[in-house]
Amino acid sequence: MSIENRPLAESASEKTAIAALVAVVMVIPGIVPAAIVALIYNFFFNFFTGGGSWIPYVDEIGQLWFPEMIRGMVVGAVAIWVSRYFFPRSNIEAVRLAALAFWGAILLLTLIFSLSLRGFTLDVIAVCALLVGFGAGLWMTDR
Repeated sequence: MSIENRPLAESASEKTAIAALVAVVMVIPGIVPAAIVALIYNFFFNFFTGGGSWIPYVDEIGQLWFPEMIRGMVVGAVAIWVSRYFFPRSNIEAVRLAALAFWGAILLLTLIFSLSLRGFTLDVIAVCALLVGFGAGLWMTDR
């Protein structure tokens, strides 16, 4: 087989490696639909609660933590969906683990830097919610 006619990936391990790279890269454009979904959630949350709640911590949880978790879920789902669409026979568990390890390490470094500079704030919990949502989004996209 000549180099011109060679497909992008022949073996399953090559497909898995390229699918993992696609999943890691597709997190960045996945931020756009995630932001739209988080805006819709914030609109409905503010509409039904009036921007404030009489129950303690509902505002912080509903306006800061849940939108970040939803954003992470949508980003993870978009990344895995695109990866599975273009590489259907790749080892999807390895792709999920690679994407979670790469972006999880970046988010954990961000979390450590934030803790060292500003201490424990609600933003730290929002980063944790984003990471939990991202992991959930990676694993909720099964056909």
